[in-house]
Amino acid sequence: MELLKKFLNKSFSKLAPNSTITNSQVANVLQTAAMTQDFLENTTKKLGNKPNADIIFKRIKECDIETFKLAFIFILEFMMKQVKQKYNKREWIIAIDTHYEPFYGNSRGLWIHGYKPKGCKDCNGSYCYITIAIVIGQEQFTLMASPMMLGQNKADMVEELIAVAKKNLKIKLVLLDRGFDSGAVTRRIKQMGIKHIIFCRRNDKIKEFLEKTPAFSHRYFYDLIKWAEDKSTQREPTKYLIIKDYVDLKTFKIYDWAFIINLSNVDAISYVYLYKRRWCIENTYKQFNAFKIKTASVDFIVRYFFFLFRVLLYNLWKFYNAVMNTASTFKEFVFMLFLSTVDIDHVSKCKEMVNKFVNKLHYSIE
Repeated sequence: MELLKKFLNKSFSKLAPNSTITNSQVANVLQTAAMTQDFLENTTKKLGNKPNADIIFKRIKECDIETFKLAFIFILEFMMKQVKQKYNKREWIIAIDTHYEPFYGNSRGLWIHGYKPKGCKDCNGSYCYITIAIVIGQEQFTLMASPMMLGQNKADMVEELIAVAKKNLKIKLVLLDRGFDSGAVTRRIKQMGIKHIIFCRRNDKIKEFLEKTPAFSHRYFYDLIKWAEDKSTQREPTKYLIIKDYVDLKTFKIYDWAFIINLSNVDAISYVYLYKRRWCIENTYKQFNAFKIKTASVDFIVRYFFFLFRVLLYNLWKFYNAVMNTASTFKEFVFMLFLSTVDIDHVSKCKEMVNKFVNKLHYSIE
Protein backbone atom coordinates (compact mmCIF):
# COMPACT_ATOMS: atom_id res chain seq x y z
CA MET A 1 0.00 0.00 0.00
CA GLU A 2 2.86 2.39 0.82
CA LEU A 3 4.36 2.09 -2.69
CA LEU A 4 0.95 2.66 -4.27
CA LYS A 5 0.59 5.78 -2.15
CA LYS A 6 4.04 6.97 -3.32
CA PHE A 7 3.00 6.38 -6.92
CA LEU A 8 -0.08 8.58 -6.42
CA ASN A 9 1.95 11.22 -4.57
CA LYS A 10 4.22 11.49 -7.62
CA SER A 11 1.30 11.39 -10.08
CA PHE A 12 -1.20 13.79 -8.55
CA SER A 13 -0.84 17.45 -7.68
CA LYS A 14 -0.59 18.28 -3.97
CA LEU A 15 -3.84 18.25 -2.04
CA ALA A 16 -5.08 21.40 -0.34
CA PRO A 17 -4.13 21.63 3.38
CA ASN A 18 -7.80 21.47 4.38
CA SER A 19 -8.59 18.47 2.15
CA THR A 20 -10.33 15.56 3.89
CA ILE A 21 -9.21 13.14 1.15
CA THR A 22 -5.78 11.48 1.27
CA ASN A 23 -3.84 9.57 -1.37
CA SER A 24 -3.87 6.57 0.98
CA GLN A 25 -7.67 6.53 0.67
CA VAL A 26 -7.46 6.85 -3.11
CA ALA A 27 -4.90 4.01 -3.23
CA ASN A 28 -7.22 1.86 -1.12
CA VAL A 29 -10.13 2.43 -3.51
CA LEU A 30 -8.02 1.75 -6.63
CA GLN A 31 -6.44 -1.34 -5.12
CA THR A 32 -9.83 -2.73 -4.05
CA ALA A 33 -11.38 -2.04 -7.47
CA ALA A 34 -8.42 -3.78 -9.14
CA MET A 35 -8.58 -6.84 -6.88
CA THR A 36 -12.34 -7.22 -7.35
CA GLN A 37 -12.21 -6.24 -11.05
CA ASP A 38 -15.03 -3.77 -10.48
CA PHE A 39 -15.98 -0.22 -11.47
CA LEU A 40 -14.69 2.66 -9.33
CA GLU A 41 -18.28 3.82 -8.84
CA ASN A 42 -19.29 0.48 -7.28
CA THR A 43 -16.12 0.24 -5.20
CA THR A 44 -16.41 3.72 -3.68
CA LYS A 45 -20.03 3.04 -2.70
CA LYS A 46 -18.99 -0.18 -0.96
CA LEU A 47 -16.25 1.70 0.91
CA GLY A 48 -18.51 4.54 2.06
CA ASN A 49 -17.99 7.04 -0.80
CA LYS A 50 -14.90 8.62 0.73
CA PRO A 51 -13.50 9.53 -1.68
CA ASN A 52 -16.18 9.13 -4.32
CA ALA A 53 -15.44 8.06 -7.91
CA ASP A 54 -15.89 11.57 -9.34
CA ILE A 55 -13.08 12.95 -7.17
CA ILE A 56 -10.69 10.16 -8.24
CA PHE A 57 -11.49 10.61 -11.93
CA LYS A 58 -10.96 14.35 -11.57
CA ARG A 59 -7.53 13.82 -10.00
CA ILE A 60 -6.52 11.40 -12.78
CA LYS A 61 -7.67 13.73 -15.57
CA GLU A 62 -5.64 16.60 -14.12
CA CYS A 63 -2.45 14.62 -14.88
CA ASP A 64 -0.63 13.86 -18.14
CA ILE A 65 1.19 10.91 -19.71
CA GLU A 66 4.70 12.08 -18.84
CA THR A 67 3.80 12.59 -15.17
CA PHE A 68 2.48 9.03 -14.95
CA LYS A 69 5.63 7.69 -16.62
CA LEU A 70 7.90 9.56 -14.20
CA ALA A 71 5.87 8.29 -11.23
CA PHE A 72 6.13 4.72 -12.53
CA ILE A 73 9.90 5.07 -13.05
CA PHE A 74 10.25 6.47 -9.51
CA ILE A 75 8.66 3.31 -8.06
CA LEU A 76 10.62 1.10 -10.47
CA GLU A 77 13.95 2.60 -9.38
CA PHE A 78 12.99 2.19 -5.71
CA MET A 79 12.27 -1.51 -6.29
CA MET A 80 15.44 -2.03 -8.35
CA LYS A 81 17.59 -0.53 -5.58
CA GLN A 82 16.22 -3.09 -3.13
CA VAL A 83 17.31 -6.05 -5.28
CA LYS A 84 20.30 -4.54 -7.11
CA GLN A 85 22.89 -5.99 -4.75
CA LYS A 86 21.47 -9.46 -5.29
CA TYR A 87 21.52 -9.20 -9.10
CA ASN A 88 24.18 -6.52 -9.64
CA LYS A 89 26.45 -8.52 -11.95
CA ARG A 90 23.72 -10.25 -13.91
CA GLU A 91 22.99 -9.40 -17.54
CA TRP A 92 19.33 -9.59 -18.54
CA ILE A 93 17.32 -10.56 -21.58
CA ILE A 94 14.70 -7.91 -22.32
CA ALA A 95 11.52 -8.24 -24.38
CA ILE A 96 9.67 -5.43 -26.17
CA ASP A 97 6.11 -6.08 -27.32
CA THR A 98 2.81 -4.42 -28.13
CA HIS A 99 -0.38 -4.89 -26.13
CA TYR A 100 -3.83 -3.94 -27.39
CA GLU A 101 -6.79 -3.02 -25.18
CA PRO A 102 -10.23 -3.14 -26.86
CA PHE A 103 -12.07 0.15 -27.38
CA TYR A 104 -15.89 0.02 -27.40
CA GLY A 105 -16.67 3.74 -27.71
CA ASN A 106 -18.10 5.52 -30.75
CA SER A 107 -15.73 8.47 -30.95
CA ARG A 108 -12.33 7.96 -32.58
CA GLY A 109 -9.12 9.82 -31.97
CA LEU A 110 -5.35 9.65 -32.33
CA TRP A 111 -5.12 7.01 -29.59
CA ILE A 112 -7.55 4.55 -31.19
CA HIS A 113 -5.99 1.99 -33.54
CA GLY A 114 -7.99 0.00 -36.10
CA TYR A 115 -6.74 -3.38 -34.85
CA LYS A 116 -9.35 -5.51 -33.04
CA PRO A 117 -7.88 -7.90 -30.42
CA LYS A 118 -8.85 -11.57 -30.65
CA GLY A 119 -12.17 -12.35 -29.00
CA CYS A 120 -13.26 -8.69 -29.14
CA LYS A 121 -15.12 -8.58 -32.45
CA ASP A 122 -17.70 -6.09 -31.15
CA CYS A 123 -15.06 -3.48 -30.29
CA ASN A 124 -14.43 -0.49 -32.57
CA GLY A 125 -10.63 -0.59 -32.37
CA SER A 126 -8.07 -0.63 -29.59
CA TYR A 127 -5.64 1.31 -27.44
CA CYS A 128 -2.03 0.28 -28.04
CA TYR A 129 0.74 0.08 -25.45
CA ILE A 130 4.38 -0.85 -26.02
CA THR A 131 5.95 -2.60 -23.04
CA ILE A 132 9.52 -3.50 -22.11
CA ALA A 133 10.12 -6.26 -19.60
CA ILE A 134 12.82 -8.44 -18.05
CA VAL A 135 12.45 -12.08 -19.10
CA ILE A 136 12.78 -14.33 -16.04
CA GLY A 137 12.04 -17.96 -16.88
CA GLN A 138 8.31 -18.10 -17.57
CA GLU A 139 7.68 -14.74 -15.93
CA GLN A 140 8.33 -11.08 -16.69
CA PHE A 141 8.91 -7.91 -14.71
CA THR A 142 7.66 -4.90 -16.65
CA LEU A 143 10.01 -1.91 -16.68
CA MET A 144 7.74 0.51 -18.55
CA ALA A 145 4.56 0.68 -20.62
CA SER A 146 4.16 3.55 -23.09
CA PRO A 147 0.98 4.41 -25.00
CA MET A 148 1.29 4.58 -28.77
CA MET A 149 -0.47 7.23 -30.85
CA LEU A 150 -1.42 6.72 -34.48
CA GLY A 151 1.59 7.48 -36.69
CA GLN A 152 3.98 7.71 -33.73
CA ASN A 153 7.64 6.92 -34.45
CA LYS A 154 8.32 3.39 -33.17
CA ALA A 155 12.10 3.88 -33.22
CA ASP A 156 11.75 6.81 -30.78
CA MET A 157 9.54 4.73 -28.49
CA VAL A 158 11.92 1.76 -28.55
CA GLU A 159 14.84 4.04 -27.70
CA GLU A 160 12.93 5.58 -24.79
CA LEU A 161 12.03 2.17 -23.37
CA ILE A 162 15.55 0.76 -23.73
CA ALA A 163 16.95 3.90 -22.05
CA VAL A 164 14.74 3.20 -18.99
CA ALA A 165 16.00 -0.40 -18.90
CA LYS A 166 19.69 0.56 -19.36
CA LYS A 167 19.49 3.00 -16.46
CA ASN A 168 18.49 0.22 -14.07
CA LEU A 169 20.23 -2.94 -15.27
CA LYS A 170 22.73 -4.51 -17.66
CA ILE A 171 21.17 -5.63 -20.93
CA LYS A 172 22.42 -8.81 -22.58
CA LEU A 173 19.89 -9.06 -25.40
CA VAL A 174 16.64 -7.46 -26.58
CA LEU A 175 13.88 -9.56 -28.18
CA LEU A 176 11.36 -7.75 -30.38
CA ASP A 177 8.13 -9.00 -31.90
CA ARG A 178 7.11 -8.68 -35.54
CA GLY A 179 6.05 -5.12 -36.20
CA PHE A 180 9.46 -3.85 -35.09
CA ASP A 181 11.24 -5.27 -38.16
CA SER A 182 11.78 -1.87 -39.73
CA GLY A 183 14.96 -0.16 -40.86
CA ALA A 184 14.40 2.76 -38.47
CA VAL A 185 14.07 0.49 -35.40
CA THR A 186 17.02 -1.68 -36.48
CA ARG A 187 19.25 1.35 -36.98
CA ARG A 188 18.28 2.91 -33.64
CA ILE A 189 19.00 -0.28 -31.67
CA LYS A 190 22.37 -0.65 -33.39
CA GLN A 191 23.23 2.95 -32.52
CA MET A 192 22.49 2.15 -28.86
CA GLY A 193 24.93 -0.79 -29.01
CA ILE A 194 22.26 -3.36 -28.14
CA LYS A 195 22.31 -7.02 -29.22
CA HIS A 196 18.94 -7.93 -30.65
CA ILE A 197 16.70 -10.55 -32.28
CA ILE A 198 13.74 -9.17 -34.21
CA PHE A 199 11.08 -11.53 -35.53
CA CYS A 200 10.23 -10.69 -39.15
CA ARG A 201 6.88 -10.54 -40.88
CA ARG A 202 6.59 -12.67 -44.01
CA ASN A 203 6.84 -9.93 -46.63
CA ASP A 204 8.07 -10.33 -50.23
CA LYS A 205 11.72 -10.10 -49.18
CA ILE A 206 11.38 -12.85 -46.57
CA LYS A 207 9.49 -15.07 -49.02
CA GLU A 208 12.35 -14.64 -51.48
CA PHE A 209 14.92 -15.58 -48.80
CA LEU A 210 12.86 -18.68 -47.89
CA GLU A 211 12.82 -19.82 -51.53
CA LYS A 212 16.62 -19.56 -51.63
CA THR A 213 17.02 -21.60 -48.42
CA PRO A 214 17.18 -25.43 -48.78
CA ALA A 215 14.61 -27.50 -46.87
CA PHE A 216 15.41 -28.31 -43.23
CA SER A 217 18.33 -25.91 -43.12
CA HIS A 218 19.24 -22.31 -42.36
CA ARG A 219 20.95 -19.49 -44.20
CA TYR A 220 22.17 -15.95 -43.46
CA PHE A 221 21.36 -13.09 -45.84
CA TYR A 222 22.70 -9.54 -45.95
CA ASP A 223 20.47 -6.88 -47.43
CA LEU A 224 19.43 -3.21 -47.23
CA ILE A 225 16.18 -2.08 -45.66
CA LYS A 226 14.94 1.01 -47.47
CA TRP A 227 12.37 3.49 -46.18
CA ALA A 228 11.36 7.12 -46.64
CA GLU A 229 12.19 9.54 -43.82
CA ASP A 230 12.77 13.30 -43.67
CA LYS A 231 12.03 13.63 -47.41
CA SER A 232 14.84 11.24 -48.33
CA THR A 233 15.40 7.52 -48.85
CA GLN A 234 17.10 5.85 -45.89
CA ARG A 235 19.10 2.61 -46.17
CA GLU A 236 20.19 0.31 -43.35
CA PRO A 237 22.50 -2.73 -43.90
CA THR A 238 20.80 -5.66 -42.19
CA LYS A 239 21.67 -9.25 -41.34
CA TYR A 240 18.87 -11.83 -41.65
CA LEU A 241 18.69 -15.41 -40.43
CA ILE A 242 16.27 -17.73 -42.23
CA ILE A 243 15.49 -21.12 -40.67
CA LYS A 244 13.43 -23.27 -43.00
CA ASP A 245 11.39 -26.29 -41.85
CA TYR A 246 12.23 -26.04 -38.15
CA VAL A 247 10.76 -29.08 -36.33
CA ASP A 248 9.21 -28.35 -32.94
CA LEU A 249 10.07 -31.47 -30.93
CA LYS A 250 7.19 -30.87 -28.50
CA THR A 251 4.41 -30.70 -31.08
CA PHE A 252 6.22 -32.20 -34.10
CA LYS A 253 4.94 -29.30 -36.19
CA ILE A 254 7.16 -27.67 -38.80
CA TYR A 255 7.72 -23.90 -38.88
CA ASP A 256 9.78 -21.36 -40.79
CA TRP A 257 11.58 -18.62 -38.86
CA ALA A 258 12.96 -15.30 -40.05
CA PHE A 259 14.97 -12.95 -37.81
CA ILE A 260 16.89 -9.70 -38.03
CA ILE A 261 19.98 -10.24 -35.87
CA ASN A 262 23.33 -8.79 -34.86
CA LEU A 263 24.61 -11.61 -32.66
CA SER A 264 27.71 -13.63 -33.50
CA ASN A 265 28.98 -17.08 -32.49
CA VAL A 266 25.48 -18.40 -31.84
CA ASP A 267 24.08 -21.58 -33.38
CA ALA A 268 21.16 -20.93 -35.71
CA ILE A 269 18.72 -23.08 -33.71
CA SER A 270 19.69 -21.22 -30.54
CA TYR A 271 18.01 -18.12 -31.97
CA VAL A 272 14.68 -19.94 -31.87
CA TYR A 273 15.21 -21.00 -28.25
CA LEU A 274 16.24 -17.47 -27.29
CA TYR A 275 13.30 -15.85 -29.06
CA LYS A 276 10.78 -18.26 -27.57
CA ARG A 277 11.67 -16.89 -24.15
CA ARG A 278 9.60 -13.78 -24.91
CA TRP A 279 6.45 -15.88 -25.33
CA CYS A 280 5.84 -15.77 -21.58
CA ILE A 281 4.73 -12.17 -22.13
CA GLU A 282 1.31 -13.50 -23.15
CA ASN A 283 0.92 -15.03 -19.67
CA THR A 284 2.01 -11.71 -18.18
CA TYR A 285 -0.72 -9.84 -20.09
CA LYS A 286 -3.31 -12.31 -18.80
CA GLN A 287 -2.13 -11.67 -15.26
CA PHE A 288 -2.35 -7.92 -15.91
CA ASN A 289 -6.04 -8.51 -16.64
CA ALA A 290 -6.52 -10.03 -13.19
CA PHE A 291 -5.99 -6.49 -11.82
CA LYS A 292 -8.28 -4.80 -14.34
CA ILE A 293 -10.37 -1.89 -13.08
CA LYS A 294 -13.55 -1.74 -15.12
CA THR A 295 -14.48 1.56 -16.72
CA ALA A 296 -16.75 2.96 -19.40
CA SER A 297 -14.55 6.04 -19.73
CA VAL A 298 -13.16 6.81 -23.19
CA ASP A 299 -10.77 9.42 -21.77
CA PHE A 300 -7.32 8.21 -22.77
CA ILE A 301 -5.60 9.55 -19.63
CA VAL A 302 -7.96 7.47 -17.48
CA ARG A 303 -7.38 4.35 -19.59
CA TYR A 304 -3.61 4.74 -19.52
CA PHE A 305 -3.59 5.34 -15.75
CA PHE A 306 -5.66 2.20 -15.12
CA PHE A 307 -3.38 0.14 -17.37
CA LEU A 308 -0.23 1.45 -15.68
CA PHE A 309 -1.76 0.89 -12.24
CA ARG A 310 -2.36 -2.81 -12.88
CA VAL A 311 1.16 -3.18 -14.31
CA LEU A 312 2.38 -1.66 -11.06
CA LEU A 313 0.35 -4.14 -8.99
CA TYR A 314 1.79 -7.01 -11.04
CA ASN A 315 5.31 -5.66 -10.45
CA LEU A 316 4.66 -5.41 -6.71
CA TRP A 317 3.83 -9.13 -6.70
CA LYS A 318 7.14 -9.96 -8.41
CA PHE A 319 9.02 -7.50 -6.20
CA TYR A 320 7.53 -9.04 -3.06
CA ASN A 321 8.70 -12.51 -4.13
CA ALA A 322 12.21 -11.23 -4.93
CA VAL A 323 12.67 -9.33 -1.65
CA MET A 324 11.08 -11.98 0.57
CA ASN A 325 12.84 -14.78 -1.36
CA THR A 326 9.55 -16.58 -1.67
CA ALA A 327 7.33 -17.86 -4.46
CA SER A 328 3.88 -16.68 -3.45
CA THR A 329 1.20 -17.44 -5.99
CA PHE A 330 -0.84 -14.72 -7.59
CA LYS A 331 -3.86 -15.62 -5.40
CA GLU A 332 -1.75 -15.52 -2.24
CA PHE A 333 -0.44 -12.08 -3.17
CA VAL A 334 -3.97 -10.77 -3.83
CA PHE A 335 -4.99 -12.07 -0.40
CA MET A 336 -2.06 -10.21 1.20
CA LEU A 337 -3.13 -7.04 -0.63
CA PHE A 338 -6.63 -7.57 0.72
CA LEU A 339 -5.29 -7.84 4.27
CA SER A 340 -3.40 -4.57 3.80
CA THR A 341 -6.68 -2.76 3.10
CA VAL A 342 -8.59 -4.24 6.04
CA ASP A 343 -9.55 -1.89 8.87
CA ILE A 344 -8.40 -3.68 12.06
CA ASP A 345 -10.91 -1.81 14.25
CA HIS A 346 -13.70 -2.92 11.94
CA VAL A 347 -12.52 -6.54 12.11
CA SER A 348 -12.36 -6.41 15.93
CA LYS A 349 -15.86 -4.98 16.10
CA CYS A 350 -17.20 -7.70 13.80
CA LYS A 351 -15.46 -10.38 15.89
CA GLU A 352 -17.02 -8.94 19.04
CA MET A 353 -20.49 -9.00 17.46
CA VAL A 354 -19.99 -12.61 16.31
CA ASN A 355 -18.91 -13.67 19.82
CA LYS A 356 -21.98 -12.02 21.34
CA PHE A 357 -24.21 -13.81 18.83
CA VAL A 358 -22.54 -17.17 19.51
CA ASN A 359 -22.89 -16.70 23.29
CA LYS A 360 -26.57 -15.75 22.93
CA LEU A 361 -27.14 -18.78 20.71
CA HIS A 362 -25.36 -21.00 23.25
CA TYR A 363 -27.55 -19.76 26.13
CA SER A 364 -30.76 -20.18 24.13
CA ILE A 365 -29.85 -23.80 23.37
CA GLU A 366 -29.18 -24.50 27.07
